[in-house]
Formats: sequence, C-alpha cells, structure tokens
Amino acid sequence: MNSILKGIFDFVIWIFVPVVLLLVIWFLGSLHKKITIKRHKASVRSGFWAGMMLFIIVFIYQISIFLKTGFPDNNIFQGFRIWLTFASALAAFVLFLRGREIVSSTASGWLVILFTFVNSFALFHYFFVRTYNDVLLSVILGAAFGFFAHLAASPSSIHEFLNSKS
Repeated sequence: MNSILKGIFDFVIWIFVPVVLLLVIWFLGSLHKKITIKRHKASVRSGFWAGMMLFIIVFIYQISIFLKTGFPDNNIFQGFRIWLTFASALAAFVLFLRGREIVSSTASGWLVILFTFVNSFALFHYFFVRTYNDVLLSVILGAAFGFFAHLAASPSSIHEFLNSKS
C-alpha cells in the first residue's frame, strides 16, 4: 500500500505539476489562433514571444550566478502549504469566472507576457533551482483545482471568453 501511495505522490510531483505548467505555456502559445480581431491576435502572439524572451533573459542571468556560486541541491518536494493552495484555487476560479470583465482586450498582451514568463520560470525553478518548490507546488495545484472547479461550475464560459469579440 505504501508503494502505491508513493507512486501516486511521485506522479503528482514529477509528472502532473510539470505537465500543468507545460500545458499553460502551450495554451498561451496557441491562444492567438482563437482570437478573431487582428490587432488583438498580434498583441497576444507578441506577448507570448516577449514572455519567452523575458524568461531567456532571466534564465541567462540566473545561470550566470549559479556558475559562480554553484547550483542549489534541494529536494524537489519541500513541503506543501494548504492555505496557499486554496487561496490560489479561489483566485483562479474568480479569474476565469470574471476574466472577461476584469481584463480588457488591450491588456491581454501584457497578461500573456506575464503568464508566459511566470510559467516558464516556474518550470525551470521547479526542476532545477528548487528554492521555492513548496510555494510552486501549492500554487500550481491550487490554480489547476480552481480552473477545473470553474469548468465544472460553468463549462461554457471558457468558450465564451475565448470567442468574445471585444
């Protein structure tokens, strides 16, 4: 029984969390295909690439520091913060519930920059740096729960949000 539970735990830590981050990055990279207004499409596409460039800049800076000081040697699992998980679940649920009202179309490019950078940097930190994995694990699982809870409560609103013209 312990080996089954350890296997599930390892699956969540090593497979599920990185896949969630990769899926968000993939979604952000393909989001421009779902937008019909040409300038918003260009804004979102440029936002994705700007977010990737920002990640590369910070990645190079971070690696240059590690070449001088040495790479950290932390375990991938460093704990779990349940309150942070539920706070990020609530934030994700509210964001998807009221995203169209909160975010204007003109701000979408900036949000794509931010989310692309944060997800790319989180994936890098989660596997290689591991300094805040307790926070990353809690926020990622909470945000995934908030997203899926939103889909369960209102499955059509995601499609309405992506297909909105404004």
